Amino acid sequence: MTDVTGELYIRATATSPGLTTPWLRTANLVIVVMGLLLSTSSLAMRIYTKTLVMRKFWWDDDGYWHGGIGFHITELAPTTIIILEKVVLAAAIIYIPCLAFAKLALLMLYYRLLNTFTGWKYTLYVLAFIISGYSLALSLALIFACNPLQKGWDGTILRGSCINRPAVYLATAITNTVSDIVLILIPVKVVWGLRMRLIPKLGVAVIFGIGCL
Repeated sequence: MTDVTGELYIRATATSPGLTTPWLRTANLVIVVMGLLLSTSSLAMRIYTKTLVMRKFWWDDDGYWHGGIGFHITELAPTTIIILEKVVLAAAIIYIPCLAFAKLALLMLYYRLLNTFTGWKYTLYVLAFIISGYSLALSLALIFACNPLQKGWDGTILRGSCINRPAVYLATAITNTVSDIVLILIPVKVVWGLRMRLIPKLGVAVIFGIGCL
């Protein structure tokens, strides 16, 4: 993302020298640096705990210990690349239902608060059905993305075919982003309709916001 942004900036300034947006590059740099610091620090703590405190890696560390994660693909043996592809595919398949269960849990909270309102109750039913439906469809699309199935993680298999898996990943991002926005707007709509002063109303909105986060 940083490289793409930088390339677009170079092209824009080359064609329009007077048009510059240094703040955009600065903001992008800050976000990338903070993300790297947080993720790297978390990974370092995990490795420290596993190697020096627990002195043991387990199944959840398989991708780092045996699967080649963290190495350039040109440095990996073909057998390791197959393991890496399995890890990536498994993570993607697990990721979708995990998000779905988190959203359904939030809908259950909303239901306990709003089930006396018929309109909201059926709205929550519809949302739960939609979230469950697209999550199941996307999970199955990833599991059965290739024919034969082994082609999904074994690049040496030349026969058969696969669907457009990047499109499935994109659909996952879009559907989850849209449902996130809807789940955030529901409490905003409800809270703003309450008959209370502004400060308590903002407090309730913040509580709902933490749940959505």
